[in-house]
Amino acid sequence: MAKPHGSLNCAFEIRGGHAFTLGWEELAQAPSPKAWRWIHLDRSRQEARAWLRGRSGVARVAANALLADETRPRFTTLDDGALLILRGINTNADAKPEDMVSVRIWIEKNRIITVQRRSLRAIAEVKSSLEAGDGPKTPGDFVIRIAEALTDRVGPLIETLDDRLEDLETAITEDGRSDHRAELIALRRSAIPLRRYLSPQREALAHLIAAPMAWLDDLQRAHLREVADRTIRFVEDLDAVHERATLLHGEFANHLSERINVNIYVLSIVAAVILPLSLVTGLLGANVGGIPGESSPWGFALLTLALAAMAAAEVWILKRLDWI
Repeated sequence: MAKPHGSLNCAFEIRGGHAFTLGWEELAQAPSPKAWRWIHLDRSRQEARAWLRGRSGVARVAANALLADETRPRFTTLDDGALLILRGINTNADAKPEDMVSVRIWIEKNRIITVQRRSLRAIAEVKSSLEAGDGPKTPGDFVIRIAEALTDRVGPLIETLDDRLEDLETAITEDGRSDHRAELIALRRSAIPLRRYLSPQREALAHLIAAPMAWLDDLQRAHLREVADRTIRFVEDLDAVHERATLLHGEFANHLSERINVNIYVLSIVAAVILPLSLVTGLLGANVGGIPGESSPWGFALLTLALAAMAAAEVWILKRLDWI
């Protein structure tokens, strides 16, 4: 059989537990009885877009949803098929993990079409398992593998965010430096997109489980329910991270405000002591006649002692007033 190329990332026909690679030519032919197909397309390629809209047999509204530029996780039934859009952690080089990659899935009883622009490790793992003879046996198994693979990578990332938050809590409590504030803002920005996509993904999985789909049996629904429950826990963990980060941001602001107040207080005390001394030295430095001690060799020493005594008296007065 011809190998897929170009905009056709991969295509398989699964029958009797064995996967056979397909090319564009084979896709134009009807599938074998009791077999199902998985077709994986690169939506950035014009050939794939044209095939999906013109020759795939997928409803126009579903094709447009699969090729849309911006999507959020959701599940929708259309005619004899279903549209499932999920998001996964971005593991591509030079990419932020929280910049989640979408995978759009069109599911029929004997065919699955997946569409994506950026590579996703979950898809690559399913492809490798099919090539190794250990892939999903039914469309329901395929959806479970994709959902589980996407969910498995979310947990470690949330744990990393939680560990970073604990370190920041300790650091900000101890010193409250400004660079910690930048780290805290970066952490909150990392959690926002995760929360943005995981929450609707939880709802999409719940709608999938409740939908009366012929290609999904009770055991497969139970597996998906476990995945949905884990997603709910992840959303709750992200909510906790967000709340802790908000409280920590308030703690940092209070710590910083306290430091500023202390600095202002110290400067005020210094100014209170220095101001009278500056007034005296300013008067003695006036360029007019009659300055006391002008012609005395002991004038500067006496002035210095007088200023020191004045400063000591000011400190004593401030202490008596309980200002310091």
